[in-house]
Amino acid sequence: SIAMYPAFIIAMAGAYRLARFNIDKDQKTYFKGVPIPMIGVLTAVFPLVYWQSNMNLLSGVLLQPIFWYIYIIVVSYLMVMKTPMMALKSMKNKKQLLLPLLLVALETIASALFFRWWAIPFGFLGYCIVSLLYRKTITQ
Repeated sequence: SIAMYPAFIIAMAGAYRLARFNIDKDQKTYFKGVPIPMIGVLTAVFPLVYWQSNMNLLSGVLLQPIFWYIYIIVVSYLMVMKTPMMALKSMKNKKQLLLPLLLVALETIASALFFRWWAIPFGFLGYCIVSLLYRKTITQ
């Protein structure tokens, strides 16, 4: 069905991001854009969120094609944007990021206890917010 074609946008954005990552020399201590595995985990968790959800409103939203079209556009953009995002590959000299990272970890663990699979989207959102708030620190 033609309605499924937009799903390939995520794969194309991922391929573009990977190609750019492989030739970019700046990404030794941080990422430009959200890493592909993070988008993969976020995408893969939505069926679990749907099956475990006791909230009819959220289950209804996840069944709407418009939600998925918007989701495809947003995550594809997040992958190819050039905004610095945190990477754990080099945290030396970045002690000021330890507290925000700890807060994201605690937020994810707490949401896992109360909201189960929703912890992944909540953690993803926390990661994005902290990365945007500490953008200048990330690139130092």
